[in-house]
Amino acid sequence: MAVSSAHLACAPDRSNAPHLLLVLPRTLGEVGTKIPVFDLTRAIVEKHKLYIDDYDMNTGDKAFREGHVYSDKAPGLALSAVPILEGR
Repeated sequence: MAVSSAHLACAPDRSNAPHLLLVLPRTLGEVGTKIPVFDLTRAIVEKHKLYIDDYDMNTGDKAFREGHVYSDKAPGLALSAVPILEGR
């Protein structure tokens, strides 16, 4: 089977792949720290609770106390996002 020039034009450029190994962990780390904040915001808006029991599988950044799962991040950002999420 011959490869046409159209297939070559659509082929992904992997020349920057080594650079992704340097950037990707940092990017994933930044996203990962925001997930428990969003989980807490959802718990407040949808469940009217300060624990994230229903969303605990989304993150590894969590704390346990008296049978509940809590975000281990400061609640300020989550609380400030509540009016935005309620307005959807």
